[in-house]
Amino acid sequence: MDIVNYEHVPIKRIGKVITGKTPATSHEEYYGGQYMFISPVELHGGYRVTKSEKTITEKGLESIKTNSIEGISILVGCIGWDMGNVAMCFEKCATNQQINAITQIDAKYNPYYIYYWLCGKKKYLFSIASVTRTPILSKSTFEEIVIPLPIKKNQDKIANILLKIDQKITLNKQINDNLEQQIKTIFTFQFLQNANTEWKQQSLAELSEMYQPKTISGKDLIADGNYFVYGANGIIGKYNQYNHSESEIAVACRGASCGSIQMTLPFSWITGNAMVVKPHSDFPYREYLYYYLLAKNPNYLCSGSAQPQLTRENLTLYSLKVPSTTELNAFESYAEKVRKIIIKNQQENIELSTLRDWLLPMLMNGQATISD
Repeated sequence: MDIVNYEHVPIKRIGKVITGKTPATSHEEYYGGQYMFISPVELHGGYRVTKSEKTITEKGLESIKTNSIEGISILVGCIGWDMGNVAMCFEKCATNQQINAITQIDAKYNPYYIYYWLCGKKKYLFSIASVTRTPILSKSTFEEIVIPLPIKKNQDKIANILLKIDQKITLNKQINDNLEQQIKTIFTFQFLQNANTEWKQQSLAELSEMYQPKTISGKDLIADGNYFVYGANGIIGKYNQYNHSESEIAVACRGASCGSIQMTLPFSWITGNAMVVKPHSDFPYREYLYYYLLAKNPNYLCSGSAQPQLTRENLTLYSLKVPSTTELNAFESYAEKVRKIIIKNQQENIELSTLRDWLLPMLMNGQATISD
């Protein structure tokens, strides 16, 4: 396949660019409806946005009608130090003002190809932004970005290769989400809804070791590191060392996500922005502790309003009900089997993401070609 010849097309000719807008927050009736209201947070969850933390109603969408989008759209974060993240959506919705959307895309161009080209341009987008206090890539500057495009047939072939990888990643995530939900349902029914009054009430400190690992600075994070780094908000980068060889329960201990719970991958670095809760050897029930903390979130123990923090001392106040050893063993055995499947899918997604990120620039610049 020959993709030497490119047509250089500015984004404004590829589709219509719409900058998002926030419905007036003074109108309660604008929020909590059936339409997604997408923020930059949702641009970190894979190629396709299917749900958002905030939603708006028909009235809310109508109030920002000229700033809403519909159909296949490409969303690009264009404000802030984390600008340049990209995702797609396929339905009627709205975004906040930190996002520029390319919508109503001309049929001559493959929207997935445009999406993948932008995925590889995070540093470039940042470089052309204006920076005062906060980096901003204005709509007018964004519209003038020129994308080199091969003929449509070749756009389709390249996009299809990359999309198949992303679809498999999405499928694995959906499987994991379903497995997690099954375990949560079993846990809730067995240990929360039908709680035995004879179960012991014990503190988290009696059942586990709690500690904050050594943190690392942002300059130590490296793109090609071998191990994931977990902070308060989940994975924040990679590092060339790990400080935990097994999956661990990590509790966010500062910031807006203070108190949130995550289970890390094996061979990861956990920073001091998260507290590790490691079950004692005489209480080997990590899955039980994890799902209990998920169900009974310890965020109420966070102190401070501007920058909430969770200290080890505060976390020792957390208490939980402990069922019989027989019940614990049965739940732990089943949950551990499911955890192995979840970890396998997560590790496969890492490999698929690495393959996609390796292929993407070569397919875009013509180093790799796809034969007919």
